[in-house]
Amino acid sequence: MEVIKHKEETLFDEFFEVRRGVLQFERFDGTLSPEVTRYSFAKWDAVAILVYHKERDAYILVKQMRYPPTHHGINPWLTEIVAGGISPGEEEEDAAYREVIEEIGYKPLAIQRITRFYVSPGIMSERITLFYAEVDESAKLNDGGGLTDEDEDIQLVWVPKSSALEWVAQQEIGDSKTIVAMLWHQQM
Repeated sequence: MEVIKHKEETLFDEFFEVRRGVLQFERFDGTLSPEVTRYSFAKWDAVAILVYHKERDAYILVKQMRYPPTHHGINPWLTEIVAGGISPGEEEEDAAYREVIEEIGYKPLAIQRITRFYVSPGIMSERITLFYAEVDESAKLNDGGGLTDEDEDIQLVWVPKSSALEWVAQQEIGDSKTIVAMLWHQQM
């Protein structure tokens, strides 16, 4: 299947890019579509990590303010799994280790890559690589809370594994990467 890009331009470039493309694509019947205009919200890839505390049989999640939910008039302090962008030249697993330490203050004892997925492929280029990490009290380095130079203000939230599905169901609106990770781990 082919995509022909006739024109592509960046409309906005600050922290992320908004791109407009004029293109044609090969249809399933083999014909070429007419020229269409499509928009893309381009952002670097990220990692997300479900952190499980073995001794407490609980997940360690992070709660922080997220601007986009304010558009819907809901509580913008979302609880989600650890996540963050992959720095240029950084390996995914290294980014996952770094984010766990920065956000919750534990060094993973073990880490496992689960899957990679698009957040919203109809409009966003961002892909998230999902990891699972285990910690215990011997792995605690500090109290976490994020990096002040990144203006992070993070509160740790402990969710017992036994009540994770109930916790997911009770959310006013949930974070997709957190829901995916918890459902994955619950079926283990």
